[in-house]
Amino acid sequence: MERLREQLEGVVWRFRTGSPWRDMPADHDIWTTAYQRVVQWCDSEVISVGVILRSLG
Repeated sequence: MERLREQLEGVVWRFRTGSPWRDMPADHDIWTTAYQRVVQWCDSEVISVGVILRSLG
């Protein structure tokens, strides 16, 4: 469960900063893992692209 939290924090960091996935700090897990998690969440409709775009403000 701790890795999931790190991945979620990485996703939040990525969309908050607008930085490329590859620039994600290592303490938020490996960037490819966090990226794949977002893809899974979008595919399963856990999160929508609209939510992500709204979070960018």
